[in-house]
Amino acid sequence: MKHYRFTIGDSTTGAVGFAITAEGETKEEALNFLRYTLAEARDGIPVRLDIPVLSHGVLFLNTDRITVDDIEEEDSR
Repeated sequence: MKHYRFTIGDSTTGAVGFAITAEGETKEEALNFLRYTLAEARDGIPVRLDIPVLSHGVLFLNTDRITVDDIEEEDSR
């Protein structure tokens, strides 16, 4: 099983940076697993911050826009 790191946001060019790793035998399998799993979070993914003046946030992802082109690296651990 390989690990594929998807870079979905880049904070050097935009406001938010986000990366997540998914497993699969192929890039396409990892992408399908990632889309399937994240599709369950239609109301967003809660983000808890341990900063006194910022309590929490919600991350929203459009899983249809995530592609194999978003794979930054591959690791066959």
